[in-house]
Amino acid sequence: MATAAATKASFTAMGLAGGFAVSALGPLDTAARCVDAAMTSSPTYRPVDVADALLQALLPVARCLEMRDERTGKVYDVEIKSIASQFTPSALGFRVARNGALVYSQVVGKWISEMAEIEAEADLHKGVYQRPAPVIQWAEPRKRAMQGFIRETCVQLARRVLERCAVLTLDARICRKMIKDYARSATRKCTRLSWEHGVLTRVDKALSMAATYARANVIVAGGEFVVASTIMAFFCRALYSGRKSGKGFTKVDEIGIADKKDEDKDDASSNDDAESKPARASPVTIDDSKLSRVVIELYLRMILGNAVRGACVVAGGAMGAALVAALRKEDCGSWDAKWAGRMTIVGAALGEIVGATIGGAAQKAIPGVGGTVEALTKPKPK
Repeated sequence: MATAAATKASFTAMGLAGGFAVSALGPLDTAARCVDAAMTSSPTYRPVDVADALLQALLPVARCLEMRDERTGKVYDVEIKSIASQFTPSALGFRVARNGALVYSQVVGKWISEMAEIEAEADLHKGVYQRPAPVIQWAEPRKRAMQGFIRETCVQLARRVLERCAVLTLDARICRKMIKDYARSATRKCTRLSWEHGVLTRVDKALSMAATYARANVIVAGGEFVVASTIMAFFCRALYSGRKSGKGFTKVDEIGIADKKDEDKDDASSNDDAESKPARASPVTIDDSKLSRVVIELYLRMILGNAVRGACVVAGGAMGAALVAALRKEDCGSWDAKWAGRMTIVGAALGEIVGATIGGAAQKAIPGVGGTVEALTKPKPK
């Protein structure tokens, strides 16, 4: 059965192939697709009135803000996407296709794996099938795909909000570094004389590219963190209400926490004895007089797990981008500079997959989460 990491890698490769095909048509004219929101009287960005803010938010284009650094006088072009750009037909269609393909590929992969097991059993029994062929239930995958679509939409909107918060609160130089395309930055670096023929060693270039990627993905990881933490807050609230009412809460798997019953089933099937294991008691005892404190501590541990996973993803992508910069052959002309940006995307994507795998394991290893959740989901003993 295809794993989540392998599925993500395959669709990342498809996206990269499409991106390479588009980039082969030629560079986009930035001035033609950006709206200059700078005021002629003052080059610094300032909050505008409500009507202008709503108008700019509804425009399905990016905004190019000319932000001046008051200390150096340098003007930075900061491009932020509009809220409405997340609801264009192309953006909606891409998210529907991506989430649908991810979910249904896992369902089909599981069906293929089960059919292979059935065929292997039939070969051992002279071609006689021992069990019927599995039937794919399409209703549940459709629901999961819709949930993934809604979640990804919320993540994109959270990133747009964080971009605007960065513009309002940070200085021009830092804001420019946090809202930039790291692949274009890698391409621009390779066209600089100081980068190609300067005193920078391969280690210096790798560290510089890693820092560029990390700064440019703080907001990207921040949007995921905000949405995940919000979902965890609602989940903890549901746990609290279920425990308070004495009915418990059983829908643990809806937010990505592993279902204990499925884990026990997998362990039993992999055992040669094939004997079902008795249900083990929860190692955590809940003091209902301190229920609020228990739930708050659980939420804080979950937030820590989200932060650790996000940090691992960013660190993995930074290491992948740094590896491409370190292994790149120097002074290969403009063609190599273009492919430097493209290969940086590949390296960062592979690094993110590795980081997500490590971060997911680290998130599950946060102490005091699994046992507490399992104890809170059970009905209150009478």
